[in-house]
Amino acid sequence: MESLSGNYISQLNEYQQKTQCAVEYEEGSTDGPSHIQTFTMRAIVNGQRYPEGTGKSKKEAKLNAAKNALDSIKNTPNTEPTTSSVQNALNNMTVSQRNYTCWLNEYSMKNKLCFKACESRNPGNTTQLYTYVCKYVCGGREFPEACGNNKRDAKEIAAKCVYEELLKTQEVFNDNSNRTQRSEVASRGASLDRASLGLADESRSTTPDNNFIALLNDYSQKHKHALDFNLVERRGPPHDPEFVYKVVINGKEYPEGQGKSTKEAKQHAAQRAWSEINEHSGWTTQSSEDDSSSQTQETSESPDAQHSSKSSSESPSSSSSIVFKDSSAVSSPMAKSPVSPVCFLLVVDPVVNVHNPTKPSGDQPSNQAVKSRFLEDFDSICRIGKGGFGRVFKARRKLENTYYAVKIVKSREKALREVGALAGFNNGNIVRYYTAWVEDTAYRYDSSESYSHSDSGSDPVTKYLYIQMELCEGDTLYAWIDKRNSSNVGCPERRTDAAQISRQVMKAVEYIHSKSFIHRDLKPLNIMFNSEGTVKVGDFGLVTTAENDNDMQLLERTKGTGTLSYMSPEQVAHTSYDKKVDIYALGLVYFELIWKLATVFEKSQIWKDIRSRTFPPQFSRKFNFEHKLIDQMLRPSPEERPDASELFSELDRYTNILNADRDNRTI
Repeated sequence: MESLSGNYISQLNEYQQKTQCAVEYEEGSTDGPSHIQTFTMRAIVNGQRYPEGTGKSKKEAKLNAAKNALDSIKNTPNTEPTTSSVQNALNNMTVSQRNYTCWLNEYSMKNKLCFKACESRNPGNTTQLYTYVCKYVCGGREFPEACGNNKRDAKEIAAKCVYEELLKTQEVFNDNSNRTQRSEVASRGASLDRASLGLADESRSTTPDNNFIALLNDYSQKHKHALDFNLVERRGPPHDPEFVYKVVINGKEYPEGQGKSTKEAKQHAAQRAWSEINEHSGWTTQSSEDDSSSQTQETSESPDAQHSSKSSSESPSSSSSIVFKDSSAVSSPMAKSPVSPVCFLLVVDPVVNVHNPTKPSGDQPSNQAVKSRFLEDFDSICRIGKGGFGRVFKARRKLENTYYAVKIVKSREKALREVGALAGFNNGNIVRYYTAWVEDTAYRYDSSESYSHSDSGSDPVTKYLYIQMELCEGDTLYAWIDKRNSSNVGCPERRTDAAQISRQVMKAVEYIHSKSFIHRDLKPLNIMFNSEGTVKVGDFGLVTTAENDNDMQLLERTKGTGTLSYMSPEQVAHTSYDKKVDIYALGLVYFELIWKLATVFEKSQIWKDIRSRTFPPQFSRKFNFEHKLIDQMLRPSPEERPDASELFSELDRYTNILNADRDNRTI
């Protein structure tokens, strides 16, 4: 089992980067019955095969294989890499740990600046085909180029160059400021480094140096907050449990953390809470020590020094450059806060008009900061979903003191289609839509967010759509199914629950079809529960109209849209289709709700047969009603599948029978 301090796969990856060697993993045999299999895997480094590793999962076997390879490498002489390659690896590692790309993304978003990454490739050497080159451009100013072994490394180092160049702009204070002010700028730069870069990477292993529980305890004591760790859930079999904890500080809940033990889960929960606290307040482990010195410095600063700092902040350099302005020179209520704020304003000077130095050139757009409606109207923001579609955040709207789900996607036809559909829906089993708006940038939650170049806000043409929706705080249907499949205890109410869930989903689909829409992507991940247990159908990104089927619309629908394993035969075949594709998908979902598929492998073995209406004999005998209904829903010809209204009526009658039977059993 992988521990927090023994991630041998990562260690082997670091060794690969340092030595430029080739590392691959070879899967071996799988032994034992399906419910308790033993997997085998071997690590191969530069063609050298190392001892096999075994485990109860592929991940554990891979971890042990990496451990065996590392142990063998350590015991083998002459395996040390060259000095230059080690130095290069260390340089790359330092950049990765400090996470300059994340810092630059956050800084550009907060200050509405456009940092464009210009990437290219240069011929490599004997061990590498290419070296990657990257540099950032902002407002006509080019920053130094950086090279890396891959695109990510090159961007990290280029972002570091930007960071270092921006720090050099402290020289704007040199003419009118004393040494005290310069040292203050340097110390604030260091604080910015710690707050923005030091604890951003949540993926790093927790070590004694990163004891996030201790950091939270220290933070809570200094600010007199009430700290608590709440157990959210314990899941998994007894021999391999998984714990879920969340941190609560003064009644505010932070994102959940998971682990194989309570200690590990609490550490992960503390790490996520610590990340969010740092993001919103800039508090670090050294804040308490910095407070007294910064306050003394502010109160003892002479009027001349204040005037000098103020005048320098009001008179930026006339050249096209990026300038750090020290916000401490301006008195504000924040100066009395026990937490010393780290505040720099990044300003890009417009090109000065030669004829009128006080006015920017006419062809240069004004660089005034544009306010974010999302950040103005909402707080207590935490991410609850991410993927190729975009990001979904749980956020509290300040005005109503109510939590909502806010989905952020690129403002494109698919997203606008979703908004158009949701705006016209009013059904208790469909996620409720409230409003939507467009912004120039996408909000980023933490350093683990990975955006493409076009997502990073560097493309001024790209807009982002913010969709405010009802927050469903229960599980997804996928999680509901997974819990029951992984449970060793039988679920006697599963059949009744499955019928009730299917009835509610069918009610939503009946409503969607009555509005002449097709969902096209019904699957367990897109079906949720609210806090009261009501089923909610969501994610209408692939919704399309079912009316006015002209040739162009039919041609558009032949494109393979949806999730392949839940697609109807006509969708897979790229032929024209209608609303009956939703019925086919729900037939597959209904089968998953009833029939226990303990592993992904078991599902992969049976899924093709289910799609072709070949059911396990025991299923047909034990679930006679469900078998007949699902068989109709999965018919290859769309015309032979029943309508949603017919299916809803059948399920409504059937759930009443099951509920009556359950009531009789409990009497």
